[in-house]
Amino acid sequence: RSKEILSDLLEEEINERLNERERLPDIDNSCKLDILSNLLRSLEPDTAEGGKPINVRQLAEAVVAPLWISLDSTACLMSFCLQFASQNSKIMERISAEAESVLGPQRENGMYFYEELGRLPYLHACVKEVLRIYQPIVYVYRAVHTDMPLRWYDNDKREWANSIIPAGWKIAASLRETTRLNGNFKNRNEVEPERFLPPRSEHELDRGFGNLSFSQGRRQCPGQDVANLELQLALLMCARNYEIHLKEAAKQFVHRPFIFPAKELEIALEKL
Repeated sequence: RSKEILSDLLEEEINERLNERERLPDIDNSCKLDILSNLLRSLEPDTAEGGKPINVRQLAEAVVAPLWISLDSTACLMSFCLQFASQNSKIMERISAEAESVLGPQRENGMYFYEELGRLPYLHACVKEVLRIYQPIVYVYRAVHTDMPLRWYDNDKREWANSIIPAGWKIAASLRETTRLNGNFKNRNEVEPERFLPPRSEHELDRGFGNLSFSQGRRQCPGQDVANLELQLALLMCARNYEIHLKEAAKQFVHRPFIFPAKELEIALEKL
């Protein structure tokens, strides 16, 4: 029901903008950079895929869908982020020390600029390690429309083999398994943010396909930049302001398709 209400509101906004274009046809809208203005161009036949425009309702639902889907994935990630913080006090101390060295003392308003976060490489490495250990999505699903050649390594015969995935098949690929392979990451069961920093830079091996937290290619998560930013801020704020106490770490998980703790995490924040 909430999703329908959001779609209705967006549909009204889209119609208002289209009416404004009709009333004021001489105004140049190409300079507008907000996401809705860019998406409105998909209503025009010459910019839509195959020359076929989508309708207003489809556009409204396309805008709402990522926001709606991101609620569960972000909530799961924030839970695991707090668990990570509670179990790795030395890492949190290093995050705080890096921020102190680069950004200076803690600010009264607690605000940080986007450009400043880009100057904290260890913080970024910690976020990548959180995503490696706690994948927000377990599987991605794809449909095979034409016969797809597949080259794979046969561990039993110790040789490469060739197969064909027939058209019509459905494929489920485990993103989580790629982060647990020793071929992709050394000491895979250990918490080591340094793996994402030079000289190790393990995430750059295999052309970056070893760590696909948000999938890859044209269908990768459109909200991954926002999710990364939220995790950076969460870890930074916790490291500089709180000591995290976790009563019991999550041991069992539910997959639907997001992964989240089977039981609620009991967490206490103690002001530093």
